[in-house]
Amino acid sequence: MKIVLRLFLLFFLLSANKIHLQTSNNYSFLYVSGSGDHGIYLAQKDVSGKWKRGSKIIINGKFDGNAVDPDIVKLSDGSYRLYYYKGYFITPPPPGFKTHEIFCAVSYDGKNYSNETKVFEADNITDPTITILNDGNYLLAAVRGQEIIFAKSSNGLNFNSTGSNVPFGGIPELLKLENGNVRLFYNGPGGIASHISTDNGLTWQKENGVRLATTIFVADPSVIKIGSKYIMFVKSFNNTGVQNPAGHNVWKAESNDGFSFNLIYEVLLDSASVPEGIVLSEQTSINYDDKIPNTFRLFQNYPNPFNPTTIIQFVIPSPSSDGQKNLKDFSSTSS
Repeated sequence: MKIVLRLFLLFFLLSANKIHLQTSNNYSFLYVSGSGDHGIYLAQKDVSGKWKRGSKIIINGKFDGNAVDPDIVKLSDGSYRLYYYKGYFITPPPPGFKTHEIFCAVSYDGKNYSNETKVFEADNITDPTITILNDGNYLLAAVRGQEIIFAKSSNGLNFNSTGSNVPFGGIPELLKLENGNVRLFYNGPGGIASHISTDNGLTWQKENGVRLATTIFVADPSVIKIGSKYIMFVKSFNNTGVQNPAGHNVWKAESNDGFSFNLIYEVLLDSASVPEGIVLSEQTSINYDDKIPNTFRLFQNYPNPFNPTTIIQFVIPSPSSDGQKNLKDFSSTSS
């Protein structure tokens, strides 16, 4: 005769193995090259720590010399969304050209981008900058002549003008602060100035002083946060006197609060323009935590051979609050 022993586990706690990934934040910057082929590149450091020209940015399988003014947003899935102005730099513009188009593309390695999409257009705009607001919307700023204009999107792919602007502004950079406010950096008299918005970009108030005071001309600010430190990349001019990327170079400044920056007087890369900082995360180590209970209790039970069902109760200690609980129900058969 077969006796089917049905074990109903009244309460079963199992602690799962946990994996801790320790990562270190690394960074680089994109830029528009003034040496070699015109277009966007990703700078790279050599073994001595010096910045080199690095890799061409590939969009939809090719290097596009008409793509400039890069701006990077890192998405929640770990991918990078690159926004850029696509003009006519290696191909002639059409007659009467004045509508400027902003595009985006996505990458998982920071070098190869795909799914190019036009996200916004307006007359004579350049140098887009985008940030994701606390409410999940995307805010875009771009320069048009002597003013900075703004647009919004719910998904970062279709922007509509907000109708607001900041007059007499330079090339913009948006940074969402820890408290949800948004700081707008731009080049102005004496260095890099700023406005602040406390209502997700609807209105802007000028902040006193400058965020970066310099004795050299700087423009095109880009700000990233690495740990507790803020890094600002800016462009300046080299000694060639050329008014294009070949006459520009890239510098950086640092800050502990995102408000007051100090310039590091060292050229990172020459013949390079429109820098855009990018945060790169690298895995450094893996630690495993095994939380296995060291005691348990199995209560006594006397199965009835004329009753195929019996109940056995046992208990193991509850793991720490971050343990995982699972309820198991299984059967065994004997003869």
